[in-house]
Parts: sequence; structure tokens; C-alpha cells
Amino acid sequence: MERVESEARGKSVPCSRHILLLFLFSLCLRLGVLALTYPDNVGWYEDSFHHWQISYFTLHIGLPQGRLWDLGGMEYYWGILPALFQSVLMSLFRTSSIVPVRIANSLFGSASIVMIQSITSRYFGTKTGYAAALLSAINPVLIVTDVSGMEEPLGILLLFLSLWFYDASPSKTGVFLALASMCRAEYWFLSIGVIGTYLIFRKSGVAFVPSILSWALVMSPYLWHLQVQTGSMFYPIYWNIVGVEMGSWIGEFAVTSRVLLIKYAFAISFLAVILALVILVSRKPRAYPILAFFLGSSVIPFFSLGFGAYIAVAHNDRFLVDRLFALQYIFGAILVSYTAFSTYRIGFFMLGHTMFKKRRAVLLLGVSAILILSLWSPVTYYHEKAGGGTSGYEDLADFVTTNRQDGTVLVPGEKGGAVGLVYRIVQKGVAAEHLLSDKYHPETLEETLRWLQRYNVTLLIIRPSDEFYQPLVKTYPSKFILILDVRSLQVYRTNFLS
Repeated sequence: MERVESEARGKSVPCSRHILLLFLFSLCLRLGVLALTYPDNVGWYEDSFHHWQISYFTLHIGLPQGRLWDLGGMEYYWGILPALFQSVLMSLFRTSSIVPVRIANSLFGSASIVMIQSITSRYFGTKTGYAAALLSAINPVLIVTDVSGMEEPLGILLLFLSLWFYDASPSKTGVFLALASMCRAEYWFLSIGVIGTYLIFRKSGVAFVPSILSWALVMSPYLWHLQVQTGSMFYPIYWNIVGVEMGSWIGEFAVTSRVLLIKYAFAISFLAVILALVILVSRKPRAYPILAFFLGSSVIPFFSLGFGAYIAVAHNDRFLVDRLFALQYIFGAILVSYTAFSTYRIGFFMLGHTMFKKRRAVLLLGVSAILILSLWSPVTYYHEKAGGGTSGYEDLADFVTTNRQDGTVLVPGEKGGAVGLVYRIVQKGVAAEHLLSDKYHPETLEETLRWLQRYNVTLLIIRPSDEFYQPLVKTYPSKFILILDVRSLQVYRTNFLS
């Protein structure tokens, strides 16, 4: 590996024309997928509409009060930066659509492909860099993630920018890691790990101190805001651990032999990653920043699936082509590309190097590209199966906007809400101030009745199993008239004059 790394130092200056072509190639793939699907179809990433909901209501209700806003109370569970960025896009383009952020994410994802080329070339050579970037560019898992409305495209780009400045400017590395930490709670741990490599591998505070100080400085306003608004500066970390890792939000699930097999596989993978990190620390190769980063990025997802309650997602094979493994797919592309061009033989390729000689790279990269492209089959299947997040809500949104009589609509916010329906209603022209969440009602039925009157609620959209509003409409039958029962939702018209 050392020989390849030394050669990489003099061969990692990319041609700007090639870099531009790489970016445009990646962008065309992503925008092509976006164009070929319904603009509001995000596949199984329905959380895209939850992120949209937070951004939309933050723009119109939260920002005037100096905070984020969500109908379901999850505005601070996810990162603050993607939410604010999407709010800015909505304001700039004077729209309530999710499309601008999906286009922006495509740009971020394409920029990340360029960063993969640049960072990999720095440590492993230009050929390896371009190969890794191209394999990542055509990966459908990354493409579908990049055209979603999720937070990963922005967060991953910021992580790669921190790696780009790792050697030249530790303080800038700290800044970009802090910004990435504002995208996902998991990136807090990854950021601390990256900063810690300055001490572990260099055994010096010269780079560690400016990086940790710049990270803390940029994070301070965010931590202060979390403390003020939620009562805890570690709010997203706490709920990621309690809600996801410990399973309080996941609930009961069947532990089948299949789930156990996957659980054990990831537990072993987690231990293998820890062992690889230990070996990395002992050997200290020049490429340790990129190796430590990607190995470190595997720690949390592998632990979650191997030891945490998140293994519940293993009931659906879709999790294998999910954004959860975006960084692992990129790392795989880098390892395959390094193996293809390395001058040292690795594992099986001791035989391969002798048999195939110069054709080894073509064979290995060609097979890898075919395997990657074959992922389109499960990705497309699950994308179509999911329905896109707003599927089936069009007619219900039309009904609501036609019958609301310029009043306020009570919409589901509790237990995940119906974000796809809220999106459709807003696209029909109902403004944020005319949508009220069912989550924040008063404690008693009588107070809730007055609360609904005060906000001029003309329609209630509730679930048949709702444990609070069903007793309400049954207690005051003359004031709530059922006018529609569809898709596990009921629509009631209010009659407060009776």
C-alpha cells in the first residue's frame, strides 16, 4: 500500500476538464432519474416530506418565533441545517414545492462524486480516484438518495469537504465537520472520531486543537439553541439513542431466524471494523484519514443492526439498498478501485494478478460496474412499491380544500402524522396558518372544543383509532359531522353553531 501511496503524490493532479465532465455526468444521471419520475415521487423516502413539512412550517410559522416548527414535534430530532436550507430555497423561489431541494440535493450528490475523485486521488492515485468516482456516480443507491429530499446529500458533501482540508487546514476541517453534525446526529460521533485521528495518528495537538476548537465554535450556537428550545443541547443524540437504538419508537417486532442471521452478520461486521481500526492505528499508513473515516462511518450502522433495536428494519430487504449504507457503498467503490490498480496483490488477487495482468483492472472494474448497475432491479422494485409518499392523497386533498370553507383544517401530527397528505393540501393552496396539528390539543375535551372554535377549525382529519379525538366527536355528536371515511382517515365537518 505504501508504494501506491507514494506514487499517488505525484499523480493526483486532476484535469479540470475531466472534473467538470465527471460532475456533469453525475448530475445528468441524477436529474434524469428525477425527470423520469413524478416530481413528488420520493420512493420509500417518505421522510423527505417530513423534512419538507419542518422546513415549510419553519419558514411560515417557526422563524418569526426564532425556532424550527413541525406539526409532529420532531423539528429538532433531525439536523437543523438541511431544514433551514430548504426553508431558504422555498423563500428564494417563492414556492412550497419539494422539487427545489431535490434538485439541490442532486447538485450536492454530484459535487460529492467530484470530492470522491479528488480525495481518493490524493492518497491512491488518479486512476483509482476516477474509477472510484465513476463507480459511485452510477450507483443507483446513491442516485436515488441524491434525488430525495433527505439530509444525507448535504451532510455527506460537508463530510468530504472536511476530508479535503484534513492535511492543509485542520481548522477548516473542524468547521465542515460541525456543519455536517448539524445535518445528522450520527455525524456528531463521526466528527469527533475524525478530529481524534489528529491525536491518535499524529500524537500532536498542533492540528487537534484548532480542529476541535473550530468544531466547538461553530457548534456552540446550535447547542445553545437546542438547550433553549428543547431543554437539552444533546436532544437529537438522546432521542436517536432512546428512540432508535433502544427501540422505544420501534416497538415490538418478531425476531425470526432470518432477522437473527442478519443481526449476527452485522455484529461480526462491527467487530471486524473495530479490529480494522486497531490495525490501522498500529500501522499508520499515509492514507489513514480516508481509511479511518470510512471505517468509522461503519461503526454506528453496524452496531445499530448488530446490537440495537434498529435490526427491526431487517424484516424488509430494502434496507440493503437504503441511504443507511451510502458511505459504505462509496468505500466499497474505493477499495475495488484500489485493488484494480494496486501494484501489490491482495487476497484472491494474488492469483488474479498473475493470470490477468494488465486486464485485471478492466475485468475487476467491469464486473463491479455490472454488479452495481444490477442494483437498479431492487431499487426500482422498492421505489415503485412504496408509492412515492403522496400516493393516494390527491383526491383526499382535493376534497379537503373544496370543503374547508376558508377555515382551518386539523391534520394528523401525532404518531408520524400524514406528511404526504399535508404536502398535497399545501400544494392545493392551503397556507400554513390554516393547518393545525392534532398533537397540541388541550388536556380536556371541553377545552379542546373551545380550542377548535378559537382557531376556526372547519374540518377535522383524524384516524378511526385516535384515542383522544374519537371520544371528542362521540361526546359532541351534533358539533362533528362525518363527511368522508377513506384511507384509514376520517374527515369531520364542524358545526359549532348547533
